[in-house]
Amino acid sequence: MPLRLARMSVRVRMALAATAVMLPVLGAASLAGVVLQHRELERAVSLVAEDQARSIARQVAGGASIEPQASPVVSMLGGEEVLVQVVGEKGAVAEASPALAGTAPLVRSPGGSVVRTTVGGGRLGEDGSYVVVAVPLDDGGYVVAARSLETVEVAMASTLRLLAIGIPGVLVLTGALSWALAGRALRPVEDLRRRASEITVTGTDARLPLSGTGDEIERLADTLNAMLARLDDSARAQRQFVADASHELRSPVAAIRTVMEVAPPASEVWEEARRDVLGETSRLAHLIDGLLLLARRDAASESGVSRRPVLLHDIVAEQAERPRRVGVETRYRDEPLVLGDPRALGVAVANLLDNASRHAKGSVIVEVYASARDAVVTVTDDGNGIPYAERDRVFERFVRLDDARSRDVGGAGLGLAITRAVAEDHCGTVRVADHPGGARLVLEVPLYRR
Repeated sequence: MPLRLARMSVRVRMALAATAVMLPVLGAASLAGVVLQHRELERAVSLVAEDQARSIARQVAGGASIEPQASPVVSMLGGEEVLVQVVGEKGAVAEASPALAGTAPLVRSPGGSVVRTTVGGGRLGEDGSYVVVAVPLDDGGYVVAARSLETVEVAMASTLRLLAIGIPGVLVLTGALSWALAGRALRPVEDLRRRASEITVTGTDARLPLSGTGDEIERLADTLNAMLARLDDSARAQRQFVADASHELRSPVAAIRTVMEVAPPASEVWEEARRDVLGETSRLAHLIDGLLLLARRDAASESGVSRRPVLLHDIVAEQAERPRRVGVETRYRDEPLVLGDPRALGVAVANLLDNASRHAKGSVIVEVYASARDAVVTVTDDGNGIPYAERDRVFERFVRLDDARSRDVGGAGLGLAITRAVAEDHCGTVRVADHPGGARLVLEVPLYRR
């Protein structure tokens, strides 16, 4: 299937297919109809000519003349001139209509049977074609009657004009009906697609409706529901595992931290080891908290997120005051109000500041302002920056760039993923913006209109 046709909708392809099937069918039927009509009309003219020839033959057998002014045939034809020849037994024209005077016999002797043929009008000094019928006489001669096929040609021209208009019209009507019928047939599938697109979170027990018709559409819906049930079971098991593992890991990590903190001082080597263990324990605790937050976020529905009007610059000010490796400079141009969860927004801002502090050389600047639609938080550092090709990947879970993998950096690769999850929960976005000499991350949350 050509790529352009494959990209068309099913309705369009079905309409084109129906039109493509109808085209040769209509063409063949029209051709057969035209041929049959031409044959029947020509046969009708031939029968009229034969009847004329037999009438003249009876006159000749009775000894009558065929002079046009004396022949009863003229009145029978409504005044039309009759093209008639009476040929003797030796093949010479004995008598003829005035239009055929001096003309050789139109056909040869028919023998003992009637002969029908078609000749061009040029032999008669006329235009068009003529059907010629020869009827034998008892004395060995024969009578020839010719009749014009002009009426047949006119009728065929009218038929061809009608077909030239009718066939395209029928094809257009066929395509339109096929498109409409395909739409009606595919409407249940479109309903299933729309309902399936609304199921954006697994584990919610949301299912597709069954039509109750017992047809292929209902079987498809039943199969999709079975698939959704398996996905829900798998998602619940995965989230339960992450939540359980996070809860179980918090206790031993806390115990290790407590033991190391209350242990009495010892040798210098012991003190160095204790600092290393405390550092790794803090990093592990941060990782566990991130996993637990993501697990809870995955398990909660959108309606489970508590939201209230919040001044975003207050959240930024609170998070900027926390001690970090590099101090944070704050700049507030506006006091934007948003509708959200203060705790979740605080985590998102803290992760942005922590990420900038880990990679900055000596400067981290956070700026808060309001755009036409959003409250905007920009966090800028003077570190090595984020390569353009990695700007989307840095927001994935457990992703750390190559220059951030040293142990002293301490990132677990979850901070920016959590920030993106929080932004999405608040109908906002987080992205990496262009900035020379460092990295700039932008958090945007819709403004709250009172």
